[in-house]
Amino acid sequence: MAEHPLADLRKKLKEENLLDKPTSKSWTKVIILFVIVFALCTIHLFLPLVFGLLLIPITALFATTLAMTGHEGVHSSACRSKLGNISLAAVVFPLFAGFSMEYWREKHNMKHHAQPNVVNKDPDIHSWPFTFSQEEYITSGPVRRFFQRNLQGWTFWPISLLVGHLMRLDGLKYIALKPFKSKKNKRITKVWLLDTSLILVHFALWIALPIFAGLSWQITLGFYALLWGLVGTFLTAIFIVGHAGRPIISEYDQNWRLQIETARRIKFGPIRFILFRWTRLPDRTPHAPSPLTLQPPKGSTTRQRVR
Repeated sequence: MAEHPLADLRKKLKEENLLDKPTSKSWTKVIILFVIVFALCTIHLFLPLVFGLLLIPITALFATTLAMTGHEGVHSSACRSKLGNISLAAVVFPLFAGFSMEYWREKHNMKHHAQPNVVNKDPDIHSWPFTFSQEEYITSGPVRRFFQRNLQGWTFWPISLLVGHLMRLDGLKYIALKPFKSKKNKRITKVWLLDTSLILVHFALWIALPIFAGLSWQITLGFYALLWGLVGTFLTAIFIVGHAGRPIISEYDQNWRLQIETARRIKFGPIRFILFRWTRLPDRTPHAPSPLTLQPPKGSTTRQRVR
């Protein structure tokens, strides 16, 4: 069997320790962001409503950057060990954000990254009522087509406020149904138990505890809904640039070419620190290293190898 076209590149990068996973950097980042988000949430308790509304986008921005570290953990790219990645992902995704690790790994790692932008395969290009391809538009009904032609552009970002809550709801449905859908030996796993229990703790800490401590349920639920609504919009802004506007694929013959041709190199310029360095860990290769997806610093050994 012929060697994978990117195997030699990956081998050279690994030999020179350029694919090393930054365990200490990942945990330091998580701890710092937890402290910042906790401090901001505490400040909200003492602010008048108007000033609280002005501050909440900043709180949501830091909550989003923290949630993105969970994304790295689920990808097993945050720490060197499997235990480290699971621990980091568990603390951030189900405990902090209320997102299911199991659901995200299957939807994002196994379905999206395996077949990005492939019609009927990649769940990220199928988002009712929107359409991202001519193929889906053709199969839509007349009412949905009217929405896509006349309203999709205007409603995209307002509807993105629901993304965070829908991700949480989809995760809850996934973990609730998994014991009934999976094979007998994979129904109740340790990761499933960890996922489920930490999501329950998430709701206890974010909703039950504040109400028990004396906050009104209206303020508690309103803050939770608005904060995680804005997080959903920020997450949409982060993820959409990766593949949006790239070719939509119906058939393909080589998966490695699929990874390259549907991806995009991104340069953020002066806002790189906020939008890239703090939402991801940039000084290492991404999930599928290639000349189009790898963007290491200029002059670095990694960049020279990729070129």
